[in-house]
Amino acid sequence: MIHFSAEHNDIVEDFINHGISIDRPGFYDDPEFIKIERRNNKFLCNYARYVQTKQYSEEYLKNAYKIIPYICKLLYNEFLTDSKPGECINISMILSKILEKEGFWNYIVKGALTINFPIEANITPKFFWPVDIYPVDAGHAWVVAPPFNVIDLTVKIQQYYENEEEFLPDYVIEDKINIGEITYQDIYSPECRRWLRNRGVRNSEMLKRCNPDVIEFSNVFKPNIIKYKGTELKYIPVACSASDAPLEKMKNLCINGMYPIDIYRKVILPNLNKIKTV
Repeated sequence: MIHFSAEHNDIVEDFINHGISIDRPGFYDDPEFIKIERRNNKFLCNYARYVQTKQYSEEYLKNAYKIIPYICKLLYNEFLTDSKPGECINISMILSKILEKEGFWNYIVKGALTINFPIEANITPKFFWPVDIYPVDAGHAWVVAPPFNVIDLTVKIQQYYENEEEFLPDYVIEDKINIGEITYQDIYSPECRRWLRNRGVRNSEMLKRCNPDVIEFSNVFKPNIIKYKGTELKYIPVACSASDAPLEKMKNLCINGMYPIDIYRKVILPNLNKIKTV
């Protein structure tokens, strides 16, 4: 089975050899794909690699630049009025499935987020660690939907205590890549670092000894630094994710009395139809 770091043509050939149809966004729900994923829990990364390396037509990119930001704005407005901190995975899954409905290739990333604020803000850096002394599903989650490398609708909808919101964008939708470096502080909580040091693991060795898969993953899916009015947001991918249910069956979140499919039908589609006719 081919590794997710392979080139696009090799990824495609591997999918075809396994009888997986690759003609539509979201083909990770193909029965043959699921069979392999049960044996290899990193196989979803191959789908992400396919999306990352796929060549997109000018028409596709033009449509993506027009439609994807519009969908993000509509969703953010809904989430803003009825959402709570800690919903980054659920909201990313909803966005991902809606984008697939509209024919846009994308994948969900779970990882770390480190935020450094301007000096004048006098706010300590904010960390969303994916590794702690207790199990966490993810430090943070966002969507990659080419040409956009980071789509984060929940960066401002988090638990903050130092007026951080004043120095953050409403949401992030970024098509540029500014590659950053991973540090152990980005990945491990202070309690986790202390626990590891007490067992003889030095700071400089933590990633290599304890989570070499993070290094492996980040060599393919690069950390991205985004700047906003003096604030620096570093997004560090460590794994891929996806919803195991279609939009019609998703019950992971109810916003303003609507499940994900209702949001799509009542909010997204009517507004999209307006701009598609322009």
